[in-house]
Amino acid sequence: MPPGPPAPQRPQGSAPFDAQLPVTPPVHLTALLLAVLSGLTLLAAPPASRAEEPIQAHYMCKGLLDAAEVRALFFNQAPGEVVLLTGSEGATRLLQQRSADGARYAEGNESFWVKGDRAIWQRGTSKTLQCDPAPKR
Repeated sequence: MPPGPPAPQRPQGSAPFDAQLPVTPPVHLTALLLAVLSGLTLLAAPPASRAEEPIQAHYMCKGLLDAAEVRALFFNQAPGEVVLLTGSEGATRLLQQRSADGARYAEGNESFWVKGDRAIWQRGTSKTLQCDPAPKR
């Protein structure tokens, strides 16, 4: 039998064709991927929010037959609101409304309108209280 073609020769220092070589991306590509992924993680995580400290005001509110000492807690972050605290009736929460003058808060048939250091508290359809700053204790 005549000799066949010579067997293919591997270049020196190369692996055989059937050898499993590890496939790794270049280092700069890996670093770029990590940077992008960590940036996405930072963008996706919302900043830690802190509870808003309210602005406090104390009023003495008087009507024809009613009087109430009121502590108002104003929260200015959206949505703006005021929480009115009275000793006898608890808390009333009113959302900020558009106003051409002063700050107006309302919910249902109740409103609290602040202009300067005074306010008008409309409670339902019949009670309107004029509120002045409470004397400091």
